[in-house]
Amino acid sequence: KVSPFSTPESGLAAGFIGPCGLPEGCTVLFDRSLENADRLVCGANAEDYHFSGLDMARDVPEAAYRDFAKIPEGGVSPRNMKRGTVEVSARDRSFSEQVPLENAAARIRQLLGAMLAAVRGSAAAAEAE
Repeated sequence: KVSPFSTPESGLAAGFIGPCGLPEGCTVLFDRSLENADRLVCGANAEDYHFSGLDMARDVPEAAYRDFAKIPEGGVSPRNMKRGTVEVSARDRSFSEQVPLENAAARIRQLLGAMLAAVRGSAAAAEAE
């Protein structure tokens, strides 16, 4: 049975629910991007309280992971960030490249500059006709 966790019967309040110390029989599913994550903050299952320093492998070893978070096409993927790169691409996938994180901002500025120049060039050519 799947049900909202924040109910009067559960004794848990939305915004303060966390994976540690849950009642017996609860199955909590996590997005795959949290697998092996550490130094997290989560609810402490008591209103107005949170835990910091959560380590998924240490504190929630029985965690079940699924693909819940959706990355829009051309978006930043947590998988790429772990490799130290970000994918820079057009929505229509006319180009796509892996860029080291430390160079991402500069590369994005270059690409935007090139696109702006192309648009300005097309506009100037249209005016000349």
